[in-house]
Amino acid sequence: MSTYVYPRGTDPRQTSTFPVVQRWGIRVFRKIARAFTGAFGGVGKRVYFLRDTIRALGEPATYLPQTIKQMYNIGVGSLPLTVIVAAFIGSVIALQTRYQLFPGVQLSVVGLISRQMIILELGPLLTGLVLTGRVGARMTAEIGLPACRSVLAFVEQRYDDVIADLMPIRRRLERFGGSHAQRDALQRTLLESALRAGRYELARALTSERLGVREASVYGWTQRARAMRGLADSAAAAEADERAAEHRTRFASV
Repeated sequence: MSTYVYPRGTDPRQTSTFPVVQRWGIRVFRKIARAFTGAFGGVGKRVYFLRDTIRALGEPATYLPQTIKQMYNIGVGSLPLTVIVAAFIGSVIALQTRYQLFPGVQLSVVGLISRQMIILELGPLLTGLVLTGRVGARMTAEIGLPACRSVLAFVEQRYDDVIADLMPIRRRLERFGGSHAQRDALQRTLLESALRAGRYELARALTSERLGVREASVYGWTQRARAMRGLADSAAAAEADERAAEHRTRFASV
């Protein structure tokens, strides 16, 4: 018997059981409601984000050490690379300037032109490109490399290595971009690896986390049933299977 409690004032019957006219109205208003819910939900998330940002400004002990660390890594740590790039580009500019001018020009003019071009025109652009490359390299080293290793380990059936690579970064996957579906693929890879490695307590925790975000997730309930079977809890596994079947039927009738 399902323990799902429908909100008060709602009709738990499937849409297909209503008369045609009511069925059409339900589907129209459902689309309108989803559109408004999505729009206002997006606004609400951004408002909460702004609120949390403003609130965090009053806690400098939380962000100040990380700010100084990132300033050092991105700024001071990039100076050697910036100097090397500027030296090579300056040499090319000096050679091109000397080649374009007549042979009798004073060398001081070449130096002046090179300085003006590098410092006033190319300097900000080159510095931005170098810093962007360094930030991208750090992101690749911190997030991209473990993610790629985890995919390779999953193909090679080294599931414990997948867990070791993905667990430390699963809260920071948004740093390398991609869509929600692409990032969720890595979360699913972690969950599947936990199940195949026999880490059923971890799998149960991961499914609880997913179901806390979306209670009607058929995938979440299906994987939770697998985890509970691994923990020898047949009653909880049967309940999870029932919930998955119930939500699957509801979605099929929409």
